[in-house]
Amino acid sequence: MRRLGWMIFLATLATASASQASNADWGYVSYITTTDDGYTYFQLSGARIGALPGCANPAQPNRWGFNAATPAGQARMATLLSAFGMHKQLYIYGSGTCNDATEIISFFHTGE
Repeated sequence: MRRLGWMIFLATLATASASQASNADWGYVSYITTTDDGYTYFQLSGARIGALPGCANPAQPNRWGFNAATPAGQARMATLLSAFGMHKQLYIYGSGTCNDATEIISFFHTGE
C-alpha cells in the first residue's frame, strides 16, 4: 500500500503543469490600458527573457499587467506612469500567472 502511495505521488509530480515565469529585458512602456475590473495592461519594448507562460497570448509577448485596484497596484501604477512620462526604461519580473491572457508582473524596477 505504501508503494502505491509513492507511485501516485510521483505520477502527480510528473504530470503537474507548473507555471513558468519570465522576465522582460530593459525597455520602454507604451500602450497603457486600464479596465473597469482594476487591471492595467501595457506593452514593454524590451525582449522577453524566458518562455512565455502557457496562460499568456503568444500573439502579444510584450504585454504585461497588474491589478491596480490594490495599494501595491497603485504604487506600481505611479511608477509605471512616471517611467512612461519621463521616458525611463523598466526591467520586469513576471509571476507566471495570467489575467486576460496576459502575464501578471511580480515586480519591476526603473533604470538609471
